[in-house]
Amino acid sequence: HDMDTKSRSNKHEAEFLASFCRYLLQQGYNPSQITILTTYTGQLFNFKKVMPRQFFEGVRICAVDNFQGEENDIILLSLVRSNDEGNVGFLKVENRVCVALSRAKKGFYAIGNLTMLAEASPLWSKIIHELRQQDCVGTHLTLCCQNHANSRISAATKKDFTKAPEGGCMLPCEFRLKCGHVCTSVCHPTDPEHEQYKCLKPCPKILCHLGHKCPKLCHQQCGDCKVPVEKVIPRCQHKQKIPCSKSPNVFKCQAPCEKTLPCGHSCKNKCSQECTMPCMESVSYQLTCGHTMQAACSAKKNELVCNSPCRQPLKCEHPCAGTCGGCKQGRLHQPCRQKCNRVLVCSHQCNGQCTETCLPCNRPCENRCIHYRCQQKCREPCGSCQRPCEWRCNHHKCGKPC
Repeated sequence: HDMDTKSRSNKHEAEFLASFCRYLLQQGYNPSQITILTTYTGQLFNFKKVMPRQFFEGVRICAVDNFQGEENDIILLSLVRSNDEGNVGFLKVENRVCVALSRAKKGFYAIGNLTMLAEASPLWSKIIHELRQQDCVGTHLTLCCQNHANSRISAATKKDFTKAPEGGCMLPCEFRLKCGHVCTSVCHPTDPEHEQYKCLKPCPKILCHLGHKCPKLCHQQCGDCKVPVEKVIPRCQHKQKIPCSKSPNVFKCQAPCEKTLPCGHSCKNKCSQECTMPCMESVSYQLTCGHTMQAACSAKKNELVCNSPCRQPLKCEHPCAGTCGGCKQGRLHQPCRQKCNRVLVCSHQCNGQCTETCLPCNRPCENRCIHYRCQQKCREPCGSCQRPCEWRCNHHKCGKPC
């Protein structure tokens, strides 16, 4: 009894029918041909837990009351009720029983406590008696392998279906494929001619006259031989490792270019590329300011701007943070970026930029007396303490405000 949904559920029946439904799908039945019926809506939640959508997509799961007037090829029925008290609830209702047992066109399978139903209901007693006479009632399902007639499985729980992992049996398939290999899967009834089966053995084919084997799997397209082979490139006579199937006439040589540029430096490109023009070799230049600078060989000396640090002392005595070229060789310095640190009249240091005008101090005032500490900013006038002055000597006591 499910207290959350106030309905009935039976985990064993849900797991068994889910496994049986998977087995039927492995036999090649279309999901739309199968409907799972249950007599209680609470059982629907159990089915949703044990039947992931990615595998059972298309299989309909429905309560009996919602399936009136409909049919399907295969009906799997979960009767749910099983208790020591023999309470079968509305399973005694004849029209519900009629709907539950009459929805299948080709195959009908029901799971439940038939002994309890027969004892609790005359209607079920009559139905089950007739079924027993036709040998349609048992404690298990017998699963017969389509490929191995002697292989049979007695399925009474969901674990028994694991003996037919692909819907057949546990014997190896061993079907001889067109490639010459055999199927490595366990026995499976679907795809008997193995038209959709992908052979996972290494490909045995030889790709070229040098005897290179295909590195792919048997079911994959071999393609051209990609094994690196040393070949001579006709255009430059360099030896290069290139794919076996590729012609050296169309291969772009990856060896370094051996040509010398007009400036005397070696080309930095690949053999198959155009030479580097202009030359980007780094060389030293002596500038008019006296500094030495590294730049490309092709650079024009009169257009170079010195990037050496200026470091000349400014009026504030801080060193200039600009560059020699940026400061026009000391003629036009950049503004100082360092902190001011000048001592203000209050004895605090200025925290502004060196090039800015010092602002009034913004730090807390440090003035105090024995009664009071000033709460103003340092730049603001202090308040006057009006309490009596505490100064005194052996002869006299000050009578003025503090």
